[in-house]
Amino acid sequence: MHAVRRSRPASADVLRLILPALALLTAAAAPDENLLPNGTFDHKGGELYGWITDYEWAGNKFYANNKDRVSVVGGKARITPAGDAGAKMECLPIPFERGFRYTCSMEVAGGPYRIYFAGYKWKPGIRPDNSPELADLRLIYKSKAVSAKNTSSKRQTIELPGVKLSAQAKSHLKQVRFVTVYIWMLREGTIDNVTVRKSADPAMDF
Repeated sequence: MHAVRRSRPASADVLRLILPALALLTAAAAPDENLLPNGTFDHKGGELYGWITDYEWAGNKFYANNKDRVSVVGGKARITPAGDAGAKMECLPIPFERGFRYTCSMEVAGGPYRIYFAGYKWKPGIRPDNSPELADLRLIYKSKAVSAKNTSSKRQTIELPGVKLSAQAKSHLKQVRFVTVYIWMLREGTIDNVTVRKSADPAMDF
């Protein structure tokens, strides 16, 4: 009785050629994709869908009523601080992938304001998942910030890392699991057309 000859699966050599090509296609497409679901503040799930404005959980009295200081007016996010602590907002945590540079661009008016990428790791005792609450994360890294004030709308751009990385900065970034775009304003201002994109960067592969 002759043995039945089974069809041979795709060879390992072929897969070794295909997989890198797929990875290159994915990396090439990444810069065109906005990682924010609602950078124009008009999402059907709510004007502030995808953004964090409520910081009452943090126990900081200066931001206990922060959610009342952020609204959407005329299709733009409007921040109206009260007092010298200012007011803030940040996007929902975005998974951080080493080997990529992150770039955020937005239109800003008012201020003075300060905008940067905030890097987070899990707090001790928290079981990791793909949809973290900010309360479950611990801030461990801040990118180079844009600090300015302008009466008319101006396009501002920040990058992660945005600077040449020191050994200490790399040690912190190795622990980062999520990033957010952090926006703080001392005086009233508006935000619109926010994008976050990533692009392959060998300097970030550590």
